[in-house]
Amino acid sequence: MRTEENMRPILVVVSLLVFLLIVFLAVQRSPQKSPQGLSAAPEFPADIPLEEGARIVEHYTTVTPDGVPQSSIVFESGRSVEENFTLYRSFFAKGGAWQFIAEVPPGAQGASHGALFARNEGGVVDVNISNAPLTRASSMVELSFRKGSR
Repeated sequence: MRTEENMRPILVVVSLLVFLLIVFLAVQRSPQKSPQGLSAAPEFPADIPLEEGARIVEHYTTVTPDGVPQSSIVFESGRSVEENFTLYRSFFAKGGAWQFIAEVPPGAQGASHGALFARNEGGVVDVNISNAPLTRASSMVELSFRKGSR
C-alpha cells in the first residue's frame, strides 16, 4: 500500500509533463500568424506585388509536412478575379527573376477562381484568386511561397 501511495504524486507529475509536452508540440506545428496589417512575412519575396492598401486577412510562416519552409499571405482585394489574374500573369510572364510554370485561368475551373504558379532561384510561389462573396472585397488573393521547391 505504501508503494502505491508514494507512486501517486509521481504519476500525477509525469501525466502533467506528458500533457504539457503534447500541448507544446501542437503549438509548434501550427502556423504562426503575424499581426494583421504587416505587408509580408520576412521570408516572403519582396518583389511579388501586393495590392496597395489591401486588408491582410492571414499572414504566416510555417513548415510543410515534408519539411519545406512556407510563407503565406491572404488579402482582400478591390480588384476582380480576372483583374488580379491578369496582374500576376503579366508580372510572372515578363521574365526577370521569375519563371512562369503554369496557370488555371478564371473560367477553367469555374469563373470564380484562378491560379498561377511560378518559380525563382529561391523557391516556388502559388497564387490563388477567388471571389469574395461574404466580404466587401471583390476577391481574395492567397500567395504562398515555398523555399527551395523545384
